[in-house]
Amino acid sequence: MIVIPLRRIKTEDIIYEINNQIFSRYGLPKTLRLDNARYFTSKLFNEFVKNWNVEVRTSTSYNHNSYGLVKRSNRTINKTIAYYQAKEN
Repeated sequence: MIVIPLRRIKTEDIIYEINNQIFSRYGLPKTLRLDNARYFTSKLFNEFVKNWNVEVRTSTSYNHNSYGLVKRSNRTINKTIAYYQAKEN
């Protein structure tokens, strides 16, 4: 899992960050696992991943088998952020 903080959550911003923070550092993945957020299902985003020949697999919050990893990762990220915020105060 790779976490990139964004100031705005728009398809164009997400494409820019994926291209410059992920693809340029780690190369092209075969698959991206994403949720069904509007910016991941947009025509622009689908064209972007299609141009790079990257498969997109989506899961919903109702599919506990595939979404469990995301929930655990988010919990870990939230705990880490809370730790650093408490440490600064």
